[in-house]
Amino acid sequence: EVGLEGEVGSVHKTLGVLARAALISNVTTLGVASASVNYSVGPNVNISASCSGENAEVLQGVDRTLGYVYEAWMGCRGIAFARSIDGGRTFQTPLSLPGSVGSNVNVWDPAITVAPDGTVYAAFMIAKSSAYYPVVAASFDHGLTFPQVASLFPSGQYNCGDRPLLGVVPDRPCLGTWYLGPTCTLV
Repeated sequence: EVGLEGEVGSVHKTLGVLARAALISNVTTLGVASASVNYSVGPNVNISASCSGENAEVLQGVDRTLGYVYEAWMGCRGIAFARSIDGGRTFQTPLSLPGSVGSNVNVWDPAITVAPDGTVYAAFMIAKSSAYYPVVAASFDHGLTFPQVASLFPSGQYNCGDRPLLGVVPDRPCLGTWYLGPTCTLV
């Protein structure tokens, strides 16, 4: 079961991450409030079989130019990432995003987006050095590696954050936002 934010229901926590690719092929905007979308849904594919432990909060990104599908989730002792180069029919072996290896307790809330040039951005929250902040990793080879990693460490009185969100627009490489406050009770 995938909710509005792309999070997987608790039934999948112990069964592993199941990806169901829904490739959008034809979007026609009819007005501000409505759109027509054609897509096809394939069978579930267990992409986390090689990862031990629980898995949760799956987010998906799609490179419509290449037909690649990317999945990021809490698992594999951190934040896991897997890619499909055949439209979601099969997935390559998952990897842990750089900076996320530890436990599912101190990293959470994955986010993912794909820029028009094919750059894959994956983010997650981390609790480290008495602060909660997002980490963003960038892949310039369509998800094979993530050589660029940036920690968005808060300054001043803010030390607690949650739920990073990523997006792209044509004139900027990646836009990110997250909840940020002086204490976790105010986030």
